[in-house]
Amino acid sequence: MQQIIDFVLSDLIMVITPIIFGKLTLENKLRKDKSKFVVAFLISCILYGLLYLYLDGAVKTLCVFCLHIFMFYNFFYINSAKSLLITFIYFIITMLCEILQLFTLTVAFNMSKDFCYDIFGGTIISNIVVCIVTILFTLVLKKVLHQLFNIKIKDIYFYLLLIFLIICISKLVSSLGIFYKESNNYFVYLIFLVTFIL
Repeated sequence: MQQIIDFVLSDLIMVITPIIFGKLTLENKLRKDKSKFVVAFLISCILYGLLYLYLDGAVKTLCVFCLHIFMFYNFFYINSAKSLLITFIYFIITMLCEILQLFTLTVAFNMSKDFCYDIFGGTIISNIVVCIVTILFTLVLKKVLHQLFNIKIKDIYFYLLLIFLIICISKLVSSLGIFYKESNNYFVYLIFLVTFIL
């Protein structure tokens, strides 16, 4: 019973956090139609749960990315191109927060990687920590993100570039996760991450 409660709460947190992110960076663009908002929210929660139950690796990352595009598009008054851009930036921020959490646990608190991946990772506590740090990052970068999201986007090449980057990121995150879990060389892993971010 406790596992079901934790799963539902984690599911809600992972759907609510993008809404908070969008509300902070897009300002007054949250949809006013409550019925459509509730329907989109419920659909997002159900799909999020199914994706995390039945998928893994790069396929899950891509599907979750597409779900976030759906969420931003239906929760806010923005077009599909802007939804794609916001989802991309949101994924970068949450990925950095997850990396920060992982390094804090393994390096600062000297916890084993097996514990972080197999026991702590994906728990409600882990999700809450990542979401809180994501919101804090968003608050710090609020003005920059607001200016970025106000850029008008209509070029088809923008779509193609972001789709290519999404595929690369999905593969890279999956590969680096496996590398970090199997390797004891924290420094090499850090170089990979810094090189990717730059």
